[in-house]
Amino acid sequence: MTDSMAPSASPGGAGVRRVNNVPIIIFGAALMAFLLVMAMVAVHRSKAKAEAVTDTPKVGNAKLMADTLTNGWQGGFIQPKAPPMPENVVVPIAHVDLSRPPAPPTMLAEPLRPQPQSPKDQELERIRQIKLAAFEEAVKSPTSGPASLATFRAESGRKAAAAPAVSQANADRWKLLSRPEQPETNFVLRTGFVIPAVMISGINSQLAGPVIAQVSQPVYDTATGKYLLIPQGTRIFGQYSNDVVAGQERVLVAWQRLIFPDGKAMDIGEMPGTDGAGLAGLSGDVNNHYLRIFGHALLMSLITAAATYSQQPSNWSAPGSYGYQQTATGTLSAALGQQLGAAGTAVLMKNLNIAPTIEVHAGYRLNVVATKDLTFDTPYRPFAK
Repeated sequence: MTDSMAPSASPGGAGVRRVNNVPIIIFGAALMAFLLVMAMVAVHRSKAKAEAVTDTPKVGNAKLMADTLTNGWQGGFIQPKAPPMPENVVVPIAHVDLSRPPAPPTMLAEPLRPQPQSPKDQELERIRQIKLAAFEEAVKSPTSGPASLATFRAESGRKAAAAPAVSQANADRWKLLSRPEQPETNFVLRTGFVIPAVMISGINSQLAGPVIAQVSQPVYDTATGKYLLIPQGTRIFGQYSNDVVAGQERVLVAWQRLIFPDGKAMDIGEMPGTDGAGLAGLSGDVNNHYLRIFGHALLMSLITAAATYSQQPSNWSAPGSYGYQQTATGTLSAALGQQLGAAGTAVLMKNLNIAPTIEVHAGYRLNVVATKDLTFDTPYRPFAK
């Protein structure tokens, strides 16, 4: 029987070769060398660990270990050790004389810095200084017994009371010192209330003069509104101002006196008049005098042109010469034109500064504003005493 793996059995006579065992032997030898090295390393490490454990001191129990760590100190706290005292050293004891007052404290190496004082402490210190100065002044002055001491106390008290006046005012500047006051009677018209009225006479602001109005509605007391204080028909007398500037459209009026229907009168100072909306002053027709202003301006320009023309030379010299010949007539006419032009310009310049004129006609409705309390003894009764 022929072996199928023999070389003769293969086609072409090549046969099949077996695998070479040399690589397997080399790989096995390398593996064995690696394992041997690993074993040697493990043995070396185990010996080193055993030696470290052998060098560590063995402790019997926990208390012994704690005593070893604390070195025998009580409670685990290290007590401070005093420096060793040299032998045969005598410490001197200072002698204190009790019959003498204690010595002042020694100065520090660094002076104490003054602490900032509060405003209250500063004020107290200032009062103390004032009292001390008054005391020194009283000591230096000639004394005459208890009267001097009383004078000193009165003077120091007066200065101390006057000292904090400024600071007290500054401290209380946000404090309102006024308090609500009760009216003296129930028949009072308080400040801010109005008296409605109607103009009887007119106003022309070219000249200042008097003005008369009449109360158009009864006026009652402020608190209850039950007591009649100013009846309808009461006359109001006042004055208006003619101090009007360019652009102003209202005239200022000050009302001064109330005249009641039964003849009694009351002075009310100078209370302002307002219109129905409460605006100060009375409005009326305003005349700005534009025609008069521009008319005078045109006339002034003509006078200036005439004066300039009068200064032109009229008599020229003969041909071939320079300049002109002055004559008596030409010189007089030039001087006259110059003077007339200057005078006319001065007169017309005054008319350019014309203030507007405000006119308020009779029948104008207004209000008189009470700027002070009007106090009456009794309600209004005609011809009552």
